[in-house]
Amino acid sequence: MRALKIFLLVFIPVVTVSAQWYQQNSGTTTYLYSVFFIDETTGWACGDSGKIIKTTNGGLDWLEQNSNTTVWIKGIQFVDANNGWAFGGNQILSSTNGGSSWTAHNFLSSTYLSALQFVNVNMGWVISHNVSSADTSCIYRTTDGGISWTLQTQTPNEYFETIYFLNENYGWVPFFLGVLKTTNGGISWTQNIANLQGSPMCIRFADHQTGWISSNTLGSYDISKSIDGGLNWFSQISGPGEFIQSISCSNANTVYAAGIQPFVDDGFIWKTTDGGASWFEQYREDGELYSIFFVNDTMGWSVGRSGKILVTENGGVTSVEEKNEMNPKYFTLSQNYPNPFNPSTKIKFTISSVETTRRVVFTTLKVYDVLGNEVVTLVNEELAAGEYEVEFDGSKLTSGIYFYKLSVMQSARRDLVLKDGQSGKFSETKKMIYLT
Repeated sequence: MRALKIFLLVFIPVVTVSAQWYQQNSGTTTYLYSVFFIDETTGWACGDSGKIIKTTNGGLDWLEQNSNTTVWIKGIQFVDANNGWAFGGNQILSSTNGGSSWTAHNFLSSTYLSALQFVNVNMGWVISHNVSSADTSCIYRTTDGGISWTLQTQTPNEYFETIYFLNENYGWVPFFLGVLKTTNGGISWTQNIANLQGSPMCIRFADHQTGWISSNTLGSYDISKSIDGGLNWFSQISGPGEFIQSISCSNANTVYAAGIQPFVDDGFIWKTTDGGASWFEQYREDGELYSIFFVNDTMGWSVGRSGKILVTENGGVTSVEEKNEMNPKYFTLSQNYPNPFNPSTKIKFTISSVETTRRVVFTTLKVYDVLGNEVVTLVNEELAAGEYEVEFDGSKLTSGIYFYKLSVMQSARRDLVLKDGQSGKFSETKKMIYLT
């Protein structure tokens, strides 16, 4: 069915542009899992086999530090130029001289650590898990720089992967079905239902009200946002075949996300400048990315496989304005109806008039499973402006989560461009559930 009436909907696009991310020489081929900077010149990265490297000139040179451990170091953080911590396995490493020397402290025996954060030289939190009971997650706090730790809360049958404190009082810990929040430094925690779309990987807040959670499930990703301090969460963007590993936000509008595309081993970086209403893919190349960190709106680093370190000094943008690649207001992809469905559902999308060199655009609508495998192609042709509706029959599928992706190009010929000289490409993905 095609209708002549054109209407516009609100949705969340992901647009692809080339961006100014440059690779630095880390001096190592070790996998790096965390990066942290205290300013535009001084930073650290850590990874496998006790590897810690440091730069004092913005990453032009990286020098190895002696960590005094061989464990996989999962995270690293400093509160000033001298005082920092790192963690891995059941060990917490501390330094009081910028990493020139590190002291390894064994945490509780038969435990492993998944997250650690300090807000000053004295106060910090760590999440631990009992090896014999991995489904029990514990939050500990220190008020003496890590010399001693006090248990604040423990939750059986849940797994806590990440923690974030905005200051000494406000903190959040997400899990599969909700988010724990404290306003008094962890003395008490309240639980809010979040209904996240997977297992949380990273949580960041820009202020007391605005925050994001990245979560991954079997072959798919999701980024959810809260605008009321973590009481409620809504999904901003989700899709198959990729994992979001890390988020960094410098304010309530500018957010970066880094991740991996399994099987092809690509790493990618996304950015939003409007609080997540639209996301732009800035970078995609071989080599997974596990951590991203910005010291301000424009200067940041991302690290990953085989010692890979990327840097940008201008927020990753080019001289071409990001949002003008193909104006998102010209396209809409509606939520399928019904959803959940059995056995069929309808998908609507709209193509409005576009400022292109042609009157039609090449359009595809495809369905994927949670592993990113293509299930079926519903549309694969050039279409003129209008409203379209496609029926999808899932009777041959198994119950579960699926994704449908609308892609619009200037033409099947990828060399055609918009009048403003930019490549014409738009895509959006939505999730649907098939119940038998």
